[in-house]
Amino acid sequence: MKRRARVVTACEYSQGQGKIMNPSVVLFVWGAIVALIGVSGFVTSKSVPSLIAGIVAGALLLGAGALLKRGKDFGFWLGAGVTLLLVLRFAPVFLKTQDVWPAGAMTVLGVLALVALFVSRRA
Repeated sequence: MKRRARVVTACEYSQGQGKIMNPSVVLFVWGAIVALIGVSGFVTSKSVPSLIAGIVAGALLLGAGALLKRGKDFGFWLGAGVTLLLVLRFAPVFLKTQDVWPAGAMTVLGVLALVALFVSRRA
């Protein structure tokens, strides 16, 4: 009897053992970094929009990680979508100003987070 290949969702990956990268962990770490960068923007330049955006985006990413951890595949796509929006927001600013902080850091870290998410999903 032949065994058939089985399609595995991101949720099943997040619950598996022995994975090199776990997508829910990627989202938890990335969400914490985003929130901390938002707080840093407020502390250094008294930017209330940075604080609000950082906390909201960080909370969405942490929530996406929690959804994924609970077996909800929507968490993966929520996290990927929020990350993509952050990259699309910060990349043009970085390309225009060449400022490494925060635009360059958010762009590079966002791209790395997206790559890590998709690689961990396939792992």
